[in-house]
Amino acid sequence: MASTIRRPKDTWVYFAAKFNKAMDDFGGWENKTVIDENTALISGKDAGAFAQFFTQKNEQVLMKVAIAYTSIDQAIKNMELELPHWDFNRVVKESQDEWNEWLGRIDIEGGTKAQQIKFYTDVWHSLQGRRTVSDVDGSYCDMTGDKPIIRQVELDQNGQPKYPQQNFDSFYGSHWAANIFWSLAYPEVMDGLVNSMVRMYEHGGLIPRGPSGGNYTYVMIGSSSTPLIVSAYNKGIRNYDVNKAYEGIRKNATIDGIRIRAGYDHENPPLLDQMQFYFNNGYVALDLPNRGFHKKASTSMTLQYAYQDWCVGQMAKVLGKNDDYELFNKRAFNYNNVFDPEVGYMRARLKDGSWKPDFKPVEEGFEADGFCEGNPAIYTNYVPQDPAGIIALKGGGTKLY
Repeated sequence: MASTIRRPKDTWVYFAAKFNKAMDDFGGWENKTVIDENTALISGKDAGAFAQFFTQKNEQVLMKVAIAYTSIDQAIKNMELELPHWDFNRVVKESQDEWNEWLGRIDIEGGTKAQQIKFYTDVWHSLQGRRTVSDVDGSYCDMTGDKPIIRQVELDQNGQPKYPQQNFDSFYGSHWAANIFWSLAYPEVMDGLVNSMVRMYEHGGLIPRGPSGGNYTYVMIGSSSTPLIVSAYNKGIRNYDVNKAYEGIRKNATIDGIRIRAGYDHENPPLLDQMQFYFNNGYVALDLPNRGFHKKASTSMTLQYAYQDWCVGQMAKVLGKNDDYELFNKRAFNYNNVFDPEVGYMRARLKDGSWKPDFKPVEEGFEADGFCEGNPAIYTNYVPQDPAGIIALKGGGTKLY
């Protein structure tokens, strides 16, 4: 698969197909031109193939396909181990049984039939944001370096992968509900996600925001994986190298971490000025050099950094890293630096300390200056680490909304 704005490097996907009877003819096309039907190899851009069978009346020809990210041989192995038969109804039943096992962990009572359906549909949605990129034996393709490297997930005593290596979208916003939900109902999901991120850190040097095809993507802003990792540790989900995990989230909160890349920007120099200004002044200024898809998200960055720093501080505290706890817990209150008491909202601020003029709590468009996919009205309450503090800034609970 070719590179995209998210994924800067090409990703190799191999496949194997098998029919339940021998082909009578095989052919294909390349660049919209049909080629010799006797060919054994088809490749290139806009290429495709077809198989031809001579069949009896009402005869069915069955086909099954398996993919792998490591090799054609691995795709064949995946097929042999995961789908060794031709029983379609068995596949349907096994799929239903698996989803019933996942969804059946939660029993609900009351409500209408429609509400119950909506609940379980939302549970199903909550389990869709991850993609397994390791093969049945735990091998996977690491694309964090200059060239693809085939690596191996750690195996258990039975020779099975302890967890899948996974891709996922950014955990931007998952701390509101998903991190809590996964840790309670699906701890193995969090275990797999954290292990996947720690392995990427070991080989690529960064805890990712949202890897795709084994690549770093720099999707969104901040270090949104941090709350998930700290939440997992807090809930006792610790089947990974805890010290490595902490090392990785701490690095992401420094000048060497993932925060210096934002909004899918892979090509330009890193945003070192933004992070250094945050360290020195306690907020990210709107008029600092900025790039990427969310290039004017300075206030959102400040609010996210403050919350994520608080998370790092909490893990530092329980690990006995007192100096880190003091450092990051102090940064947790940086949200105060982008709250304008005159208007009662979080607001974009400039390098000289002044506020961006022409304030509007709600602006038209995808995102307001200073904010990532939002506006002051949405982001003003983004202080999960100190709800009492934001209530006080707003003048009391009755004025919070």
